[in-house]
Amino acid sequence: MLEIDGSAGGQVLRTSVALSALLGKPIKVSNIRSQRKAPGVKAQHLAAVKSVAKACGAELSGCVVGSREIEFIPSEIVGGKVNVKIGTAGSVGLVMQALLPVYLLSGKSSTIEINGGGTAGRWSPPVDYMEIVLLEIMRIFGADVDVVVKRHGFYPKGGADVVVQVKGSKIRKLEILEKGEPLGISGVSVASKELTKARVAERQKRSAMKYLKDAKISSSYVDVLSTGSYIVLRALFENSVIGADVLGKRGLPSEMVGKRCAELLKSRLEGVVDPHAADNMIPYVALTGGRFACNCKTEHIKSSIKTCSRFGLSVKMEGGVISSEGA
Repeated sequence: MLEIDGSAGGQVLRTSVALSALLGKPIKVSNIRSQRKAPGVKAQHLAAVKSVAKACGAELSGCVVGSREIEFIPSEIVGGKVNVKIGTAGSVGLVMQALLPVYLLSGKSSTIEINGGGTAGRWSPPVDYMEIVLLEIMRIFGADVDVVVKRHGFYPKGGADVVVQVKGSKIRKLEILEKGEPLGISGVSVASKELTKARVAERQKRSAMKYLKDAKISSSYVDVLSTGSYIVLRALFENSVIGADVLGKRGLPSEMVGKRCAELLKSRLEGVVDPHAADNMIPYVALTGGRFACNCKTEHIKSSIKTCSRFGLSVKMEGGVISSEGA
């Protein structure tokens, strides 16, 4: 059984169970999130691991909230429907992060229904980011995925309802060394309905558009259990997509939310992919082979490369390029 040190964070756990399922290697993940203030498995990690276990018929032990060690023994990946329940405002995006590689890289079709959790939250990618940035990049390489948000969810009550339909896909070798010509900037500004009178979604949108020439940003209000807002922006290029997102919070003016997101996107435009897309893309490159340019080396990127290496997958980062020969 392959032993994995999960002290660096939840990403190690999510990546490990996905690779375990795809490679058929039993794993034990220990010291889970031991470097965090509240160590151990949280509800969103529990949902992600259990969903991957369902996808591959894995034997799972020790996976309860607060656990610092789990064992995951995979069987065969099967398609079909997977129901995921998140009992808190845990991130739907992080559950998608764990499940998508399993289906996209196995070529299996699945309808993933995620009930509960949050579609946007702190320290996690909004579902809109997953759809219009990461999945848009993966579509270039053969991914066929539809995402429908039936109901949004914000902290603390969550309550999201999201359907992700993964059609049988064959992911080609990833190769993005140049982003190519710009094709435009777009995005979404979302707020809960009780913020309609304060025009929060429009204010986030207008503020972002002050800093981004000719950006096309939609604004909308959604029926949710908890008050909240966010904005997701993307710059579309011939060969890539670069994204940014900012979550609204009490005491932070809506104009500042839009401004921060616009500035964050602009700060990333010298790169080829943004750092969050990069750490998500590493397991795909590790298995399919390929390379992509990345001018940053975040802790998540380093952690993802290290986790892949524990499975015998060689991923290198040299001269601003992340590359692998594949499995």
